[in-house]
Amino acid sequence: MLILVMGMSSLRAGLFFDEDLHGVSIMWGISCMLLTAGYVLTGNKPRFLMQHKNPLFPLLVCVGGIVIIYIWHGMNGSISAEGTGNEIIRWGLFGSVGTALWMASREQEGGRMLRLVWHMTGLILCGSALLAVYGLVDLPHAFFRSANLEASATGARLGGLLQYPNTFGAVMAAFLLERLFALPAALRGRASPLRTAAALLPLAPYTAALLLTESRGAWLAALLACAAGLAAERRWVAPLLAASAAPVAGAALLYRQLADAQLAPAVLPGLLWLAGLWAGSVLAGLLLWRGLRSYPGPAPVSAPDTIAGRPHDKALNLPSVIIQGTAPDQVLVPADRLSNDTAQGTVTDTTTSTSLGNGCGAASGIISVPASVTGYRQLIVIIMSSALYVIAFATVLSRVKARLVGGAETMSARQLMYHDAWGLFSSAPWLGRGGDTWRLSYRSIQSQPYVGAEVHSGYIDLLLNTGVIGSLMVFILLLMSAIRLRTTCPSLVPSLSVLMIHSIIDFDWSFGLVWLLILWLAAMGSGQTSRDASQAAVLKRTTEVSRTSRFRLISFIRKFRLHHVLFLTGMVCLTAWTALASSYWIGNRYYEQALYTANREERKQLLKTSIRWNPASPEAAVLLAELLPPKEAADLLNRSLVRSPGHPALTWQMAELHAMSGNSRQAAVWYKISIDRDRHHTVKQTRAILSLAQMARNQWASGKNRAAIHTAYSALEIYDLYRQSVEVMVRNPLVRNDRDFRMTIQAEQEGRKLKQRIAESNLRINANAMDIPVLLTPNTR
Repeated sequence: MLILVMGMSSLRAGLFFDEDLHGVSIMWGISCMLLTAGYVLTGNKPRFLMQHKNPLFPLLVCVGGIVIIYIWHGMNGSISAEGTGNEIIRWGLFGSVGTALWMASREQEGGRMLRLVWHMTGLILCGSALLAVYGLVDLPHAFFRSANLEASATGARLGGLLQYPNTFGAVMAAFLLERLFALPAALRGRASPLRTAAALLPLAPYTAALLLTESRGAWLAALLACAAGLAAERRWVAPLLAASAAPVAGAALLYRQLADAQLAPAVLPGLLWLAGLWAGSVLAGLLLWRGLRSYPGPAPVSAPDTIAGRPHDKALNLPSVIIQGTAPDQVLVPADRLSNDTAQGTVTDTTTSTSLGNGCGAASGIISVPASVTGYRQLIVIIMSSALYVIAFATVLSRVKARLVGGAETMSARQLMYHDAWGLFSSAPWLGRGGDTWRLSYRSIQSQPYVGAEVHSGYIDLLLNTGVIGSLMVFILLLMSAIRLRTTCPSLVPSLSVLMIHSIIDFDWSFGLVWLLILWLAAMGSGQTSRDASQAAVLKRTTEVSRTSRFRLISFIRKFRLHHVLFLTGMVCLTAWTALASSYWIGNRYYEQALYTANREERKQLLKTSIRWNPASPEAAVLLAELLPPKEAADLLNRSLVRSPGHPALTWQMAELHAMSGNSRQAAVWYKISIDRDRHHTVKQTRAILSLAQMARNQWASGKNRAAIHTAYSALEIYDLYRQSVEVMVRNPLVRNDRDFRMTIQAEQEGRKLKQRIAESNLRINANAMDIPVLLTPNTR
């Protein structure tokens, strides 16, 4: 089940789109309900919920709190009922998957499965992206192409299955750092060349994929996370840097070749170049690693005293290592570079290795190696590694220097977003305004006409949706996960850190896959301690095979206790959550069918069915309103506006509906409301002025002069505000104008005509007033 969820998340654009999220949630919810029902019928007690100091409780409390906040918004009104419902589905998926991940990590086979799925996910994401570069796999929207140097230094950036280079770069950085910091555990001892090559194999592809994204934020986040990881593992700085030097250099050369071809190289020569660089980097990395096998590592520590072959090393906090007769010409190095069976009596290592797949619990013992071996060899390795890093840096910098030095355009856009988002946050600081707050509000509050349906910060987006309280819950969850990983499996902390750091400056958290990777890392790290606790407790499970499911159900009813209440509550919540995801998914399917249906009546019926399944969908309401009579369309739009108040598309459709019905007063009101929700929309501004002007002319033609003047003044009011906004932009040449906001010729001409017609009407009214005789009453005083 977990394998299927992660696979679908990878293949379906990282669960960025709501329809993909609904499909995965339905599959997951039905599977969970079936497993939970089977669990209850067997009569097994959920012991993991009753354990003290359970790491699952922070997950349930924090995610449950987020869901409750969104439910509160859905019941009391939010900026978007559909967006709030999607967030309930999203966080419900994260909470249930996180629970399943923790349960799986408690078993040894489950822990192995989690690591296997992690590596398979990395293989799918990275492998499919690189194969798409060579044209061997067809991935729509896998590349972002632009001639603007601010957007791409080479003209093409790799987005892979996620279809977004920045987030794809952060994900590749997470997989790269996980493999990098797993090297000490994977290569300790006299590992065979095949095992060493297998450990070094993923470094070059992950690095190449990260470079091809050209994501400066992902590069910076990876460097910061890597530096923090190396600082925490100071003993392994030199071996790790030496082993990764060749793969990094090979990836840089591959990046240069593919960037010059704008990610469209010749297939056969390109594959040969890829294979040669990949194999050469692995071989060079293997040689450099072996060259530092005699690296002295930590400072020499005196050998512990031994009694009857058992060392007293607890006071030194060292693993059980016996060092016998260290000669003066020998230095001490980490024992985990030599296996127990090769010490040959000089060193006896009784440490046990744990979690070799992800580097958790790497040994740090001390062994002796002749000092004569460690002098010149280390110097050569250090010089060669440094040269490779210099080559890699120069190769990449020569291609992206303009983009690295520049970048003011994208940074200014983010600064404007953050400034406007702060003002929006101030209006509802504690609990936010529900799902899709930024997406539906930014056009009404933006200080300049930039383009940005995503706020480009996962933390700010969460702050707008759930306020300080919800953001604090998520922050506590992430902090506790990082602290627990730091204690149980430090090698996974850099991977978690890069996902957390990059989310500060981009909308990674809009991708469900990123949250699943965060939960996956937390589960892999806590799995070892959970299994140890389970083994220490020696929990005995008894199963009465002779009883049928009927008798087990009766036994369950008789032994109705608190944990059964919890499970029944969870079952009800899971059923309601699955039903919500199903209704949204079915409604979206009917809506998509309607989009591709040419028959008017058939489209109308499909849209009605879509709204019955998902009444909160504004898109379906807008499309259906165009097919209904005016009165029915108005009723439909009013109902939709109750669920999504101020929705730009709904308010605009309401204005157009009143304009087509000839109701000039209501049309003017709704045009103003709609334009206020989208102030920098050139087409809407022009359309509103032209529509009201035409209605005013019709009213003048039919003799309704008073109504015509009122309508004309409404059009002029919109025109004056439109002109003032354009003049502000013209006076400031530094203003961003991504939306091409400008004064159109049609609006300018119509504005002049309206002013002239109103002036003529006023003169006529004044002339008529002067023709009226005035009767003077004599003063009789």
